Amino acid sequence: MKKAILLLSGGIDSATLLWKVREEYEVHALTIRYGRANRMEVKSSRALARLAGATEHIIFSMGNMLELEAHEPGASARLGVPSCYIPARNAVIFGIAAHFAELRGASVILTGQNRDDDFPDSRQGFLDAYSQIIAMSKPPKLEMKTRLVAPLIGMRKVEVFRMAKELGVPLEMTWSCHSDGEVPCGACDGCRSVAELVEEVP
Repeated sequence: MKKAILLLSGGIDSATLLWKVREEYEVHALTIRYGRANRMEVKSSRALARLAGATEHIIFSMGNMLELEAHEPGASARLGVPSCYIPARNAVIFGIAAHFAELRGASVILTGQNRDDDFPDSRQGFLDAYSQIIAMSKPPKLEMKTRLVAPLIGMRKVEVFRMAKELGVPLEMTWSCHSDGEVPCGACDGCRSVAELVEEVP
């Protein structure tokens, strides 16, 4: 069976991707622990990886990586980016995933971007370019090529949500809230997005 590094955030998209590919790949799930508190994301990811039967769940700590807002309060509003924006986030995460892909012998890095993700580093062009960077970083004798693959990238968020329900993803175990309380805050962009999805796909 082919091996894959799957970026697992604990949210709906990555959980749906995990359920979609778990019988096709030997999945090595990778969750990033950020400088900001994301204890609940890690907790959710751990439970999802275990339930889905992932071969391994790697939790990688990046304690110094911060949201722009945490580094410079007010910058997000001034620059017109969401408060959860983390500079160079995917460039860094994909590099870490490439590291573990080579160690585990994985030919693909699976990531859960969908069509509604609006950051430039979540688009197909960026993924293709980064696959080239990964290939260029390998010594010539290492013939295995590792590609970044986003199986959900052509789907709208609501379509991913519908697929999650069809696949039997335990949505109650996912975590989309941007805060780190014991229960979702219900007010952040993540919580509002989930509420809209639930209303649209009952």
